[in-house]
Amino acid sequence: MIACSHQVAINRPHLDWVVFSCLPYDLFGSVVRSTDLVFVPTMESCQPVVMDKKNLRIALMLTIVAAILRVFRIGSQSLWVDEILTLGKTIPKHDLNIWDYLKYNIQGPFHSLVVYLFHFISSSDAWLRLPSALAGALSVFFFYRWVGIWLGYPTARLAATLLVVHPLHIYYSQEIRAYGFLLLFATMTGFYLHSMLQEDKTSTRLSYAVGIALGALSNFTAAFLYVVHAAIYIIRKPFESRRVWRWVVISLVILVLIAPWVYRIYVIIDVQKLVTPVKPGEIVDTQRLRGETTITASAIPYLFYTFSVGYSLGPSLRDLHRSPELSAVIGKYWLPILWVAVLFGALFAAGWWRLVRSDLPWIQVALYLLVPLGLVLILCWQNAKAFNVRYLLVSLPVYLCVIAVGVQALGTRVKNAATVLVVGTMVVSLGLYYNHDRYAKEDVRGAVDYIEQNEAADQCILVPTVTEVFDYYYDGPNPVRTVWTPWGTTRDQVEERLEKALAECRIFWYVNAREWDHDRDGYIREYLGSKYTVRRTVGGFAGVEIILLENSSQVPH
Repeated sequence: MIACSHQVAINRPHLDWVVFSCLPYDLFGSVVRSTDLVFVPTMESCQPVVMDKKNLRIALMLTIVAAILRVFRIGSQSLWVDEILTLGKTIPKHDLNIWDYLKYNIQGPFHSLVVYLFHFISSSDAWLRLPSALAGALSVFFFYRWVGIWLGYPTARLAATLLVVHPLHIYYSQEIRAYGFLLLFATMTGFYLHSMLQEDKTSTRLSYAVGIALGALSNFTAAFLYVVHAAIYIIRKPFESRRVWRWVVISLVILVLIAPWVYRIYVIIDVQKLVTPVKPGEIVDTQRLRGETTITASAIPYLFYTFSVGYSLGPSLRDLHRSPELSAVIGKYWLPILWVAVLFGALFAAGWWRLVRSDLPWIQVALYLLVPLGLVLILCWQNAKAFNVRYLLVSLPVYLCVIAVGVQALGTRVKNAATVLVVGTMVVSLGLYYNHDRYAKEDVRGAVDYIEQNEAADQCILVPTVTEVFDYYYDGPNPVRTVWTPWGTTRDQVEERLEKALAECRIFWYVNAREWDHDRDGYIREYLGSKYTVRRTVGGFAGVEIILLENSSQVPH
């Protein structure tokens, strides 16, 4: 409820009655019709929505459930490459302090600081992942509050429930990376931004600036939200110049808070290259960051697929890396793909139709979805980034809002059935994420344990791609070798590098993981098969194969 001098009762079909303090307006000032699905007003004269005790209890309950799901089995999977890279920027080596690391870290220094403080208690995988889990759980609380004042509490309840069980959100809340923090500050700033639209108080603007700054110090994609929020805040009817100046002040506060890293960003990033448009055909596939897979036609459909069910229903990430052809993926996993496309596609369409037809703030929703996507596509075109779902995580909460609005637009019986189907589908995907090796990160930790228990003296270990992860876990006496085979490496170059790496190794273990990175054309496997004798092949580790090989020319007769 909103207290005000004049209240307007609005009947929403199949939904609750809501009382407004003033007539609501969308981004460009369209008045909501009295019979349509309602959203919270954005006029600065409106009094802010105050969360009542009932909704506070619901928000806290959902947050607690979210925390349980994000802590559950948090240490069951091995760390992977990017997590090790985060630790490399977080835990100082001898004779260095944490500031020596943080001042050069432009990819999540705030998250690194928190993990650094946690490591004094324990360095276990689960413990170091805990900050991300707690941040992910807390994002549910702010998401509920944000959607409650933006689209109404009935929508907030369903949207927040979907975020609680969402496999993609849980996936990134169980990593030693900053994406859990990013989602926390994305929902937090969403709440403060839309609170500012109702009552533009100095304290709210300051809270927003701090949230965006911490988001930017967690992950660079928080800048996408800043662009969206600037448009929403400034471009409203009637236009007021004071809002521009207020936003300038907000921006200056943000700049001051991230000032120690601004210069580093300018030095490290080639700004001129980034802003100079790439002409069509100027960069060939072999020059792109990930070759022809830097951006593909299936990228956007896959984005919506993962926004619906995460990485753990249908094709796994390893399946897609090993067989990126769209026809092969659809042929093998057509049933879950069809199910997700029909269920979530229909609900997204229904939600979007309801948003537009009801004069809800559909333009704001479009900005949240399309601006980050457009900016990521520009970065891909400029060859600054390869397309990845995680770069668009800031849009995930709003996608769930559209799904929730779509469910709310249905009749009571159909709405209940749709809720069960959507939540049930996510829960099935979540169960596969927790329990199925197909969807687990590469089990380098398990491979290390096996080798340490079975290795002998004077053996070598060849570990391409996941070398840093192996080194992190490995405490054995034998040397760990690697080969570097970036995109465009020829067969002769691969063989030359392998000969050098294995020159003193008669018997060695080959740890094969993420071979699409280091052995895209199969040159390593062909060379090892022609030069060495396989003594043992060991499986059973998620995404990892262990092969014990011996130099054929030195095998005793």
